[in-house]
Amino acid sequence: MSSTKIKSCQECRLHKKGCSKDKDGCISCKVKGVQCIYIFGLKSQEQDEGLMGGRATTLVPRSGVQIDRAEPDSPQPTMMIQQETDSTWPYESHSSMPPWSSGHSNFWSNAPQSLQLQMRAMETSLLDQEASNWEIQDPDLMPTVKDWNLCYRYMTKGGTLPYPQSISHDAETFMLNFFSLPPVYRLIKCAMFAQVFLLRDEAVSYYKRARKAFLKIGFIPSIEDFHASVYAAHFAYISGQPVIGMQFLKSGVAMIRQLKLNVDPDNSPWLFHLNLTERQKEDRRRAFWTWYSIFNVHQAMCNNDYLLDVVIDCDKMKPPSQVYDPYPIFSPIPTRAAECQGLVLIVQIKKRLAVPPVDIFSMIMDQSTSEFSNKLHSIQASAPREVVLYSEQPDRINQDEETMFINKIIDAGDERVVSMNMVFETARSALYRPILFVSSLPSYHPLLLNSVHREAIANSINKSVESAIRISTLSDLYKTLRRLKLELTPVNYSIECYFECFVVLWFVMCKMDPAWWEFTKIRIHDVPGLRLRMESMAQSVRNLENGPAGGGYFTPLLTCMNAMLRDIDHVHKSGWTQIHDRKSDVELGMRTVSIGGVDDIQESQATEPYVLLGLLGFEVAGGLRFKGRSEDSWRLFWKLNS
Repeated sequence: MSSTKIKSCQECRLHKKGCSKDKDGCISCKVKGVQCIYIFGLKSQEQDEGLMGGRATTLVPRSGVQIDRAEPDSPQPTMMIQQETDSTWPYESHSSMPPWSSGHSNFWSNAPQSLQLQMRAMETSLLDQEASNWEIQDPDLMPTVKDWNLCYRYMTKGGTLPYPQSISHDAETFMLNFFSLPPVYRLIKCAMFAQVFLLRDEAVSYYKRARKAFLKIGFIPSIEDFHASVYAAHFAYISGQPVIGMQFLKSGVAMIRQLKLNVDPDNSPWLFHLNLTERQKEDRRRAFWTWYSIFNVHQAMCNNDYLLDVVIDCDKMKPPSQVYDPYPIFSPIPTRAAECQGLVLIVQIKKRLAVPPVDIFSMIMDQSTSEFSNKLHSIQASAPREVVLYSEQPDRINQDEETMFINKIIDAGDERVVSMNMVFETARSALYRPILFVSSLPSYHPLLLNSVHREAIANSINKSVESAIRISTLSDLYKTLRRLKLELTPVNYSIECYFECFVVLWFVMCKMDPAWWEFTKIRIHDVPGLRLRMESMAQSVRNLENGPAGGGYFTPLLTCMNAMLRDIDHVHKSGWTQIHDRKSDVELGMRTVSIGGVDDIQESQATEPYVLLGLLGFEVAGGLRFKGRSEDSWRLFWKLNS
């Protein structure tokens, strides 16, 4: 060789990245698990030509062996690697995980060692980056040690885990690759984690920087950018502005179709040439399931104006599973597949009820209600038994059941166990709620109906009320979990489950004709206890309203929930017949505002609230109603059939 000076390796040169130039292989190649090859003694242009096969070169892989590459005009022999022991084997190019991920199981358990890796990545000199086209990087888009530490803190639960874990992606690989990830991906993750740690100003700052990266670079179809689209949509959702998240969900839809992300990698021949490891396959699955959950939450809660007219199936994707390398790589989430199927069913129920039926009797006898009920039963049966929480009595969890439920949550290691069970009960309540509402109409008094119609309405009352009471009971379980520090905060869509519970319980206590209780099996025995659980659920929404998400989509829900509590108190004190005096005429809508002033939207625009079924045309507190065409249609429907 003409010179022994080490230049950047082949991989870093092709990707125009900094190279640590370690003799045993640079950090970037170790992270990617690819062969690290150095080229000695050639100028930059000559090296690039050699990499493209334009001339003969001598390559040195990280093992210290030499690979002779033939001239392009000569026949291409099988590439061989010669070791010092003179033994040979065919050279194969493949992608695998970092060698230390399987060779050193305590890699992440030693915090100083992880920090050393961080510093080695950060201390790579910019002067060593021999890119042919230098560009000045925007300082707002550059990674920092502070960003890295924020992500590390979240993914190790404040350092209590020996290595990073996540339910949505390979957290260890994310941390190892952190300084070379796409800016929008890095920054939106930091925004999410800052939001969790209640660092609102920092979260908004990260979001603004991620938004800047998105506008400058956009989403390039890749797993990293797909992850970014998922978290950008979710950040908008937890910030109380789900309308803003729509653009990111649409980008996710486009990438799913282009990359075929809804097909399991084991059944994707177009991926076979990549030789994906089990970790990489599972990372791909987790990316899809995380997006699929957020997408269906959006579809279930949004109004018709913002409903995405697309159908994405999960039938071809395997459910999330664990990968050991040699330790568990991902956070367990046995609830994900059943949870998503429950959300999909809620979306279908919502679409079916977006427009009122022809008349009351056709709604009562509609066969699709039984079909949806059977489908929900099938979904519940498919959920792993170790994550199903079903108490013998809907209005209370006894000591043995509480112990069993807590042990199930601990064994599952999944913080979404309670939320998944709430999804099932919410779907059942929503399915039967329109028929339940018939019980308030004077012309449908139980004594005026035949036995078939009376039994159908009574059955709907039983189903909806039981599900609502079970939601309230499960919400009470959060107190125990928080006390034991097993589940600190409910999943955000739990608020929608709470609202469904509120609507049903408010209706049967304030609107339903009491004569119907004589024909139902369900009873509300402990009204004060139920009222306390409802107050606790409302307080959860108040906490969100008083936090970073205040003034957004939680506002109309909280306003309505507070009004329902006042109605219930009024009835409990003065009697059922006193609640019908009209007091106000207020239409509740959702205010859409920019997050950090960087989103191109019409601020202060009042839109239909993001809510599952809303009030279906009913009014709370003598005149408080939801804005929306569907609400107006149902309001007219009840008026015509009263």
